Amino acid sequence: MYHVPVLISFALFDVFMCIFFQRTVNVADGWAGRVWARTGCNFDGNGQGRCVTGDCGNKLQCNGAGGVPPVTLAEITLNGAGGKDFYDVSLVDGFNVPVKVRKFFE
Repeated sequence: MYHVPVLISFALFDVFMCIFFQRTVNVADGWAGRVWARTGCNFDGNGQGRCVTGDCGNKLQCNGAGGVPPVTLAEITLNGAGGKDFYDVSLVDGFNVPVKVRKFFE
């Protein structure tokens, strides 16, 4: 497993507060993919439901399915060209929440 060298923060705003979410995920060396925040979600005990933004087929676990636009994306490639890690924030699929990506070291 490879320790992801980036911190991804999603800020969800409402009238009275700003809430930041952070999650650590272990992935295989050489992993590449997209991460996005979903908003306005409501799921039942079986993981069935939907989200207002970023929904991925009415499931709690996306299992490789992408988020329905508009979604702000954090795109990550680990151990890519030249053994380097790459990351960026993309609005190619629209915008739903502010996203900040920064590297960190333990």
